[in-house]
Amino acid sequence: MTLLKPFASASYLSQVRRLRDLADRALTRYPVRVRSCTLISHWENTTFRVTSTTGKTFLLRVHRHGYHTQQAILEELRWLEKLSMRGTVRVPAPVRSKAGHLLELVASPLVPHDCYCSLFHWIDGRFFEKAVGAAHLNQLGRVIGELQKSTEGVPVVHRRYWDAEGLVGRRPKFGSIDALEGISHKTQDVLSRAREVVFRRLRRFEISFPEKRGLIHADLHFGNLLMTHDGIAVIDFDDCGFGFHVYDLAVNLGAVEFMARQRKEITYARLKDALIQTYANEMSWDRQDEAILPYFMTARKLLMLGWLNSRSANPLLKMRLKSAANHTVTYLKREFAF
Repeated sequence: MTLLKPFASASYLSQVRRLRDLADRALTRYPVRVRSCTLISHWENTTFRVTSTTGKTFLLRVHRHGYHTQQAILEELRWLEKLSMRGTVRVPAPVRSKAGHLLELVASPLVPHDCYCSLFHWIDGRFFEKAVGAAHLNQLGRVIGELQKSTEGVPVVHRRYWDAEGLVGRRPKFGSIDALEGISHKTQDVLSRAREVVFRRLRRFEISFPEKRGLIHADLHFGNLLMTHDGIAVIDFDDCGFGFHVYDLAVNLGAVEFMARQRKEITYARLKDALIQTYANEMSWDRQDEAILPYFMTARKLLMLGWLNSRSANPLLKMRLKSAANHTVTYLKREFAF
C-alpha cells in the first residue's frame, strides 16, 4: 500500500485530487444528478464547476478547514438567500441539500479533516478585468450601494471581522504581517511600521464614525465581478463581514489603480470618480470618507500579505509572498515615503 504524504505537504495536484474525492461525496447530498465536476480553483477555498445531466450548472465550494465557523458560513449563505429573493443585485443563489440544509459537513478518507461544503447556482458572464471603463464603474457604484443597503435586518454576530483590528491590528483576521516568512529584516521593518501607522488612522476613524460600518462584501476585486446580459453580478461572498463601508470601495479601487498602471489609456481618477458618483446616490460619501480612502487601500495591501503568509500549506500561494511583500514596500515608499 502506498502511503500518502500529509495533506499540508502534498503537491498542489495531490491536494486537488484528494479534495475532488470529498467534492464527489458532497454532491451526493444535493438534488443534482451530476454529469461532470471540474476544478475551478484551489486557493482560499476549493471550488468546482458542476454540470447536471439536464445541463444546469452549479458551483460547489469546499470551505477551507478552520477559516470560518459553521455559524459564520451560515450568515453568509442566509444573506445570499435574501439577496437572491430581493433581486436588486445578481448574486449566486445557494442550493439547499436534500435534507434542506444550506451547508453540509462532509468527510473523505483522503482529507485529514471534515470540510463544510455549499452549492450555488452558476452565473454566466465575463470577468470585469477583460474590459473596464467609466460606464462599468458607474454601474458598479450603484451595485455596491445596493449591496450595503440590503444588509438592513441581516444579523451579523459571527462575522465581526473587518474593524481596524481585523484589518491591520496585531491579531488580524488573515494573520499577522509582523513576522512574514522568507523576507528580509529591512522589508519587514517597513511593513510593520506601515501597519502601525495605518492601524492608528483606521482606529481613529472607527471611533469617530461608528455609523459608517455594516455588513460588507469585503472582497470586490475584478475576479469577483461578472458582466452578464442584464448587468453586473457579484460572486464569492466568502469574506463578507461587519466592517467599514468604504473598505468595499477601497478593494475595488485597488484593482482599478493596478489596472491603470498596466494600461496607459486608463485614467485612475476618472474611473474612481465614476464609481463614487453613483455610490453616493445610494450610500453616504463625504470628505471624511475621501480622506480615509488611501489608508483603506493600503490596509488591503497589507492584509493580503497576512493572507499569503497564512496559506503556506498551498504550494502556489507560498511562492507569491516574497514578491508581493516587495511590491507592497515599493508602493509604501512611493505613496507614503516610508
